[in-house]
Amino acid sequence: MVTSLAPLLSATTELPAERLAAALDASLDYHYLVEPIGDPMADALQFRCVYTNAAGRAWSFFKTPDAIGKPVTDLLEPLLAARLNAAFAVAYRNGRAGDLVFQSEVGRAKSRWFHVQIVPLAGCLSVNVREITDTVQRERGLSADAERYRECALAATDWLWETDAALCFSHFSADRGDILGFPPEYFIGRRGRDVFRPNMVGAELEAHLANIEARGPFRDVAFLIEDATGRTRHVRSSGLPKFAADGSFAGYRGVTRDVTALVEAQEQAKRAEQARHEALDIMPAGFALYDADRKLVSCNRKLVEMFPGKKDLVVLGVDHETLIRGSIAEYREVMSPEAIEQRVNERLRHFDEPPESHELSLTGDRWLLINERRTSGGGLVGLRTDITTIKRRENALGLMLGRQDQSGNNFFASAANCAGALRTSAR
Repeated sequence: MVTSLAPLLSATTELPAERLAAALDASLDYHYLVEPIGDPMADALQFRCVYTNAAGRAWSFFKTPDAIGKPVTDLLEPLLAARLNAAFAVAYRNGRAGDLVFQSEVGRAKSRWFHVQIVPLAGCLSVNVREITDTVQRERGLSADAERYRECALAATDWLWETDAALCFSHFSADRGDILGFPPEYFIGRRGRDVFRPNMVGAELEAHLANIEARGPFRDVAFLIEDATGRTRHVRSSGLPKFAADGSFAGYRGVTRDVTALVEAQEQAKRAEQARHEALDIMPAGFALYDADRKLVSCNRKLVEMFPGKKDLVVLGVDHETLIRGSIAEYREVMSPEAIEQRVNERLRHFDEPPESHELSLTGDRWLLINERRTSGGGLVGLRTDITTIKRRENALGLMLGRQDQSGNNFFASAANCAGALRTSAR
């Protein structure tokens, strides 16, 4: 059995054994010397521990604190002891260094990772064990993050690409197969400007080209590209410049996504919105739509024309109360402040509990017919119809009928008087 480090290391160091032992004891790594038990040429070669440094003696991974002279099989759990004995035997017989990594599954060292370095010496092996748990977890974390980022990139974008310093594509992602009907190889060697056409003009285009010339990053830039069928597609690209070790420009690396469906849906929505506005504007009634926050979200031209207050108050986003107060400002000269406030509060209550239909009198002998309903989302939709002409005709007809009634009454009164006079004369 080995009892001293000096004979073992005299060929490689001139340090006294005591100073070498002190140096090893200062190390945070676990140092051991192991030697074969019995015949070194035996098939199942076993090893025992003959030296440990201070860290090794305190290593909680051993079954016993006193490891010197004990076989490895008595110090470690069976599976790990078998792995180490096999690695020791290979290094001892071949005379070449080796290593292995293992994860502890027992004791206080459970789930911790260790790296074992084995170096053959004269008649024994030098074994250095270093804990690498933090390194493994960090590398696994980085690897997991990289995989997550890759999966997110593939989910969020259509293509990943790179260009060389001449702005020719040197890589195009093949994860999604064909790209707009083209194989990824179709783009390799082609300049970006020969594939993508900027979907911008004027100063915006000039600023983008100047940014590329200055090797600056770009984000979410709109381009047009023709697919294999000749159809124009809308895409958006973002890119970062890359530089070589000497600082020279090496190209761009970026992502591109196909937004054709989104652009077409937006254009369709714009057309539908325009058609809705045109339909509302030809309505003879004023139209107003408020959301649950009592903000005006839609109206037509007729509503603005019919608004009795200042026209510039009628803008999208204005509060319902602001419009109510603005609409009765003209009453300040003919109504008391108390009466005006009462009318405002009444109109505001109509937002929560609108009457089915009601008439609203305005100054200047003007009239509106108001129909309002609550929406399913908690808002209010209303129509305002100018019924001034109808009301004036009704009033005129009422006056005329009143005069006719008065004339008829006067006629019958005169006739009665005449009849009475005739009867008196006859007597």
